[in-house]
Amino acid sequence: MARKTMGDNPLDQFISPNKNEKRSVESKTDSQTNRKERFSIQISKSVLERARNAVFWVRELTLAQLTQQALEKELKRLEEGSGVFDAKTGKPIKKKGAPFPQRQEALKSGRPLKMDV
Repeated sequence: MARKTMGDNPLDQFISPNKNEKRSVESKTDSQTNRKERFSIQISKSVLERARNAVFWVRELTLAQLTQQALEKELKRLEEGSGVFDAKTGKPIKKKGAPFPQRQEALKSGRPLKMDV
């Protein structure tokens, strides 16, 4: 006899159960900015082990918190040091120190193209 479950999954409001649902590239409202979202990345084993060791020894720290803090720190550094210019007109889209503008399209998956420098 099958065991009765609790019904609807309470996490469905945070994680979409429809895997085929396409995400739009629209601006986020204030209520959406602090909402958590799951994503997967591939990083070197040595960096992952260092992160796991740090989280093990710093008991009040989680791997998610460490990752978020590191991303926020690096994004701030990139924003402070980078200007963005329109490729066609050459006019500035973003000044140094300002946040990057919203994407104009979804990110392309896969390996980045090699750029000859």
